[in-house]
Amino acid sequence: MSDETNCAAPVAVQKESHVTTRHGVLSDEYAWMKNANDPSVQRHLQLEHDYATAVMHHTDSLQAQLHQEMTRRVAFDSLTSPWSIGSYKYYSRMDSGGDYPVFCRKRTSSATVDGDASAVEEILLDLNDQSASVSLGLLLVSPDAKQLAFSLDSYGDERYKLYFKNLETGKVYDYHINDTAQYSVVWSADSQYVFYVVVDDISRPYSVCRHRLGSNPNEDVEVYRENDGSMIVTLHQTTSKRYLMLTGTNQSTAEVWYLDTHTPLEPFQRFAERSVGVEYWQVEHHGDYFYFLTNQNARNFALMRTPIHTLDPIHWEEVISTAETFKYEGMAAFASHLLLFVRDFTGRQQILAYSIEDKTLSTAPSPYPDEQCFHLWPGEVSDFVYEFPRRSHNMFQFNDTVLRFCFSTPVLPVSVYEYHFQSNQIVLLRDTVVPTYDATRYSCQRLLVPSSDGKHIPVSLVYSNHILSAPRTARPMYLDAYGAYGSCTELVFDSDLVCLLDRGVVCAYAHIRGDSDLGQEWYDQGKLLNKKRSFLDLLEVIDFLVVNSYTSNDLLCLVGRSAGGLPVGAVMNMRPGVARAAVLEVPFLDVVNDMTDERLPWVAFEWYEWGNPIESKEVFDFMKTYCPYANISTHVYPDVLCISALHDSRVPFYEPAKYVARLRRLRSNKNGLTLLQLLQGGHQGSAGRHGHLSDDVYKYAFVLDRLGAQSLKLQP
Repeated sequence: MSDETNCAAPVAVQKESHVTTRHGVLSDEYAWMKNANDPSVQRHLQLEHDYATAVMHHTDSLQAQLHQEMTRRVAFDSLTSPWSIGSYKYYSRMDSGGDYPVFCRKRTSSATVDGDASAVEEILLDLNDQSASVSLGLLLVSPDAKQLAFSLDSYGDERYKLYFKNLETGKVYDYHINDTAQYSVVWSADSQYVFYVVVDDISRPYSVCRHRLGSNPNEDVEVYRENDGSMIVTLHQTTSKRYLMLTGTNQSTAEVWYLDTHTPLEPFQRFAERSVGVEYWQVEHHGDYFYFLTNQNARNFALMRTPIHTLDPIHWEEVISTAETFKYEGMAAFASHLLLFVRDFTGRQQILAYSIEDKTLSTAPSPYPDEQCFHLWPGEVSDFVYEFPRRSHNMFQFNDTVLRFCFSTPVLPVSVYEYHFQSNQIVLLRDTVVPTYDATRYSCQRLLVPSSDGKHIPVSLVYSNHILSAPRTARPMYLDAYGAYGSCTELVFDSDLVCLLDRGVVCAYAHIRGDSDLGQEWYDQGKLLNKKRSFLDLLEVIDFLVVNSYTSNDLLCLVGRSAGGLPVGAVMNMRPGVARAAVLEVPFLDVVNDMTDERLPWVAFEWYEWGNPIESKEVFDFMKTYCPYANISTHVYPDVLCISALHDSRVPFYEPAKYVARLRRLRSNKNGLTLLQLLQGGHQGSAGRHGHLSDDVYKYAFVLDRLGAQSLKLQP
């Protein structure tokens, strides 16, 4: 393991910059890096790239080996199970050598998908035909099955171009619509109109427009505009396909409007007015009622219904009395049942089936009842194959009696099940085959770490069974944390991570506060003026793992992605020598400067997560005490790989670049590594199967090299 090369690290020029706010002056000597078109910025980024390449050169053979191992576990010819929608079966496949999926359909009257020669495959969209790297936003077939709407992002900035294709002629219309949001597109019932969401200059989804198929997009009609800069707009269609639901929302408040898809030229009607702190989401339709989830008088949300023609809250009624034993995460309304996706306060997910006629509630059987570390979700997806329905609003059909869902653990590849909710039975549809992988050689377990305030912080461990044959001793560890937005750390199989497990590295996931794995309270205790609780949770997890010999500080690599960069960056400032290495992927690190600059994407929306330092001096002062960028000091830091993306619209490329420059200048252990890897894509990394694999190869080579775990302990 080499600690440093003879290459000189880039030294960024310091240019004093001062921004005066209502509550104080902010100084940033690297603010000049914000201008991507400035030749001096481009030269500096090139120097960073050249330096990282030189420093990582000694890992070239390791990277080649990792690439070979990862490729060996990819099923290059893969196919999703077909979905029956109308007169067609829809599916996607991944061909050998292809970088992207191919989306297809076949008429149900003529064949099954599994090889009947009489079945004629119709290719809806082949992403491999695109001339550049792309990210698919959505794929939505019209109700008459004759048209296709799809959106593509060629830069990674999440400003999607919306296209239309005539499925009868196979021709793509000779126009497209720019600057649309990723998923928010809905067809009218007559297949003549499309409603879509537009993003503004700072990438906020703010406007809904109506487009008549085949017409000039300049003639599109704006039907709704959200003027509150803290709100974003989304569209979804009810499972009945009868209503289009428009939601304006931020992290604490929502307002909902609706439109009958059979009358696309009529104005939207208000479902519920906005009230600060009250959220409405996942509004569904069944018969004469709207069913919806709300947090009004219910911290973890409640399932309510209201007559469609009398929406006054005095007519609302609770459908199920749960006594807050779980948190609702989603819902779908079918002809006979409501299906509810919930998470209990131990973090376990469940599917509940509510009979509309009998008013009885059933819990779907679990594929692995004793498993603690798992994730389940509706739809179907496997490695590198985008499933058709999850990219569209056609996932559920109102008259279905079966729900398809996926189940996975960190050691079990995705299995696809069908839940027959009328009989409350599940049936295995298929297992994902991962070449050369043997799940019996790996295990996962859940630990509960006691915290200083009396709570217990869940930690999930994944490891190769071969380490159990030796006495307990500190192991190399890859510890991931997030802790923001009420997200949950979903534990699914990742074939690339096997490269770490086979080298004796334990992969760990800290479910710290700011996440909502244990309910809304777990989230609330790690946001706004409680934000430091996320950092303390992470430190207490680290201390527990070290004291109990699961790892040591010298064998620990911390990992934080996006908002997860904040707790990782914070604990590195709080605790010198806390870890041997850290990987910060598109990390949010400069909370003070970002949250005081309203010109940046989504800043007003983000205030409901972090606080508004423009209006509140208390928030301003509090942020300054923990901001990772603002609090870099002259002490010992881990070796750091900071990954940035040139077209990232969420965490701008310059934020990691500034952090690297300041950390490299101030850290006391000058021989420590501080690397910047600049990707050409966006917030989700490089596009395509091979781009994703290359990103992981580089990242894991850094981790293994820094932890001294390059050699295989378990042969694949």
